[in-house]
Amino acid sequence: MILAVLFLVGLSILFSAVALQLNLLGLGGVADTGEEETTVGEPSPGEG
Repeated sequence: MILAVLFLVGLSILFSAVALQLNLLGLGGVADTGEEETTVGEPSPGEG
């Protein structure tokens, strides 16, 4: 049971680390597309 919990925790940490690396390197196609759409959706800088 403890091994299962450790395995799940390790997977979550690995997933978050990989996602962070993709965001930093700009290789995340889906993430970049979403960010671009959001940026284009609200072009008014006054909101920020």
